[in-house]
Amino acid sequence: METELVGTPAELVSALDRAPADLVLVRAQRFRMLGNEKYAPYRAEWAYETDPELMRALEGHAGAGRGIAALHTGCICFDGWQGWHDLLAGGWVWGQSYHAPGLETVDVTPVQDHPVTAGIAPFAVTDEHYRDLAIHPEAIILAQGRTGGGVDHPVAWARDGGDSGTVPV
Repeated sequence: METELVGTPAELVSALDRAPADLVLVRAQRFRMLGNEKYAPYRAEWAYETDPELMRALEGHAGAGRGIAALHTGCICFDGWQGWHDLLAGGWVWGQSYHAPGLETVDVTPVQDHPVTAGIAPFAVTDEHYRDLAIHPEAIILAQGRTGGGVDHPVAWARDGGDSGTVPV
């Protein structure tokens, strides 16, 4: 396996323009910082408006049947671009999605009748447990997470993308 680590959206565009990848993995937090006033002090330096070149590169990547995976805050990224949620089959919605103020123990139950998760035993992880994400009706739920509140929320899902797909986790 060969990997290339990039640190900015512009570097990702450049990498995808140079050579196609089988999978783009997004573990980032690039968003407009408008969804909560706690971000106000950081907006001038860190707010990100999704660049049309990034949209073109990721849509072209997915359109060619190549995979996209988003980890953790990857589903918050690019919040000014609805196409990102379309590619991932879901994501964070400001004013709707949330997590508890601190870390929680999340009991994760993988779905056993899917090839990606078959044979993976339930496990626990300590993290922010995202709730009330917007999940596309065509999304295939791969794992549910439950905290002390006793309600399951998707923590991993996929969307059929032909030979490959998108998997936020």
